Amino acid sequence: MLVLMVVSSSCASRRPADADAVIQRRAQPLDVSIKIAPLSCTAMDRIKFETVVSGGDGDYSHIWDFDAADGYSVDGFEPVAYNIYPEAGSYIASVHVADGSGAIGEASIEIDVTAREYTSHDPIELRDQTFPRDNPHVIDGYDITNPDGNGITLLHCDNIIIRNCYIHDCKEGKERGGRAVYTEGCHNVTVQNVYVKDNDRGIMMAGYPDGPSGKLLVENCVVVGSKVEDAVSFRNVEDVEVSGNILYDNGKIWDNRISGISFNGTYRNLSVHNNLVVRSNSDGIELLGEDDQEIPSGMEIYSNVLRDSGEQGVWLFRAKDCRVHHNYIEGVHNNGVCMEGWGSGVKIDHNIIVRCGGTPDMKHYGGAGIAFQCSRDSIIQNNIVVDGFCGEITIASLDRTDHKTKGMDERFLTSAGNIIDGNVLYGSECNISIGNEISPVSIKNNVLCRHDGGDFYRGCKPDESNVKAKPLFRSPERGDYRLLSNSPGYSSLKEVSPPTVSWDWHFGTLVFDYKYVPLIMSEENISEGFEKEARAAAEAGAYWARPHLTELFAWGVTEKQPGEYDWAVIDLAVKKCQKYNLHLLPQLWTISNWDQDLPPGDMSNAMDALFSLKKWPWTRGESLKPKNMKAYLAWLKAMVKRYDGDGVGDMTGLKYPVMYYEILNEPQGIEDMEPFFAVQKASFTAIKEENPDIQMDISAPAAVVTDLIPESIDGGFSSREVKADGTGLSLQVGKNPVMIEAK
Repeated sequence: MLVLMVVSSSCASRRPADADAVIQRRAQPLDVSIKIAPLSCTAMDRIKFETVVSGGDGDYSHIWDFDAADGYSVDGFEPVAYNIYPEAGSYIASVHVADGSGAIGEASIEIDVTAREYTSHDPIELRDQTFPRDNPHVIDGYDITNPDGNGITLLHCDNIIIRNCYIHDCKEGKERGGRAVYTEGCHNVTVQNVYVKDNDRGIMMAGYPDGPSGKLLVENCVVVGSKVEDAVSFRNVEDVEVSGNILYDNGKIWDNRISGISFNGTYRNLSVHNNLVVRSNSDGIELLGEDDQEIPSGMEIYSNVLRDSGEQGVWLFRAKDCRVHHNYIEGVHNNGVCMEGWGSGVKIDHNIIVRCGGTPDMKHYGGAGIAFQCSRDSIIQNNIVVDGFCGEITIASLDRTDHKTKGMDERFLTSAGNIIDGNVLYGSECNISIGNEISPVSIKNNVLCRHDGGDFYRGCKPDESNVKAKPLFRSPERGDYRLLSNSPGYSSLKEVSPPTVSWDWHFGTLVFDYKYVPLIMSEENISEGFEKEARAAAEAGAYWARPHLTELFAWGVTEKQPGEYDWAVIDLAVKKCQKYNLHLLPQLWTISNWDQDLPPGDMSNAMDALFSLKKWPWTRGESLKPKNMKAYLAWLKAMVKRYDGDGVGDMTGLKYPVMYYEILNEPQGIEDMEPFFAVQKASFTAIKEENPDIQMDISAPAAVVTDLIPESIDGGFSSREVKADGTGLSLQVGKNPVMIEAK
């Protein structure tokens, strides 16, 4: 591990970076409010926090504090953030928002969390079992402890889901156990929404060098109080995702080396994102290859918050083709990001790294914001690095007599081919320090500033593209070190906010299709079917559930007589989805017997029984448009009101508000286009009148008919595909659904 030692007495007195950061506030503050979902919260629920902000220049940055009582003010930094409260209680969550001009606003919300119920269960061990991929074995809802071993052990098992469990007080025992979850030689295993507390060891998933375990997922877990081993660890694995976890107080500083998230041995294709890691006694996240094995590759570490680790924020040892980006790292006792030992092809970009490195009373009397050693052909780009104890960026030399250099290529020894580009570096120690015998480093387009007036760089001479200037931070006193729009370096760092793709985009599946016919099925039959399909969707990992071509969501089924609404079946669908943490995206139909003078369905006729409205809900042409548009829109508004979660007229027990609707299915010919878009326009307006926050999806044409869209429709809507990067495209053929917005 690389530990940078202090060589200059100038860093003994560390002033906070905000001492010299001049901020010109706008007189008019931002207007900020918070929305959450679900509205009623149970311990270990994954709660969505979202801001509604107005005013300012629109270039907003966010700092979330999910628990005012825990002493930490930075728990997240995205416009849409998530948190998990593992235990019942009342919590105050707050957000601080700033814009590029310096205008600020704040909001807070009190959240009451009820206790989650678990079923007591003995420790579980499964050996040599393979379950069907489309019907995995599920371990769900258990309270497990083991004073003499592991909580859950899986040996050579495939296709298993562990979720919604509380695993605690597992002790080491005779066979080096004490893990909450231990898997070995397993594939396609998910650990989800598990509360892991006060075990000797946390979650461990292992394979073998010649046959690594693969397709592993650890998400939305809380791990606290691991005493002997890392909170979440992997050895010899591939195709792994670690996301949305909260890991804190694992290990006591300076006892064992206990990291938050650890990968050892051989590994490849890793995604580690949106985790909160606080007070690990060693590294926040570590990726450690081994000397006698293939150098691991294909890793991405992004959108994590890493605070107060005993050693590095992120430590990469023997890693290649890796990207570390959009992380917030603060107060770790050694380097913020450290790469050493045969590292190559690594990109470290768009991170905010603040106050890293030790003081004389700490074990590691040193540390920098970003440190390289024996690593080549990598790039450090567009980071904000503030107050590294031994500088902001350091590329260190290595003693050639050290055993670690044996057999090392000269390009690694001299850290050849590295680039430092477009960073903002601010501190009391040398901004950039290059050690002896290091190959020339490309240093360009950086903003350099020392608030003590000392040397900006050592062992190098940056070219004239680098600027010596004072950066202007937005709200450094609140942990927001993003730049004001008039700050040096702002133009190159405008993308410093994390990508919004993380966590907010999930796959969905079709459920509750046309086989559900109220005319010939009892509510009990429908309930049993809903239960089975919702459970299957959840076990497959779905987030969204979209009813498909079913008359259950037709106007005439819930309003059989004008002005009389019966929501029983839709309530049932919503509740079944909520039970399995699915978010419903209803597909609505505009057909009603009484509106179009249709006879009721006839159970003696199989076709009539299939569609009890006597007409296919996805009928064509003018039949798509209600005759009594006013009555249809009143029904639509009533539905939005019942399921929007605003606290007024909501369904009893509503947990996940219905925030998206799709109306009708794919138009297929010219006769469909005018009525189809007439319904879309009228529905969109009515939905927004009832609740402006509700969104509407629009189905794209099912055939090549874009040339048939009448000119009268053009200009009524802009449309964009629902894509993770947020980019918009015009209406596309056969790409379904497409988001619809008013111009």
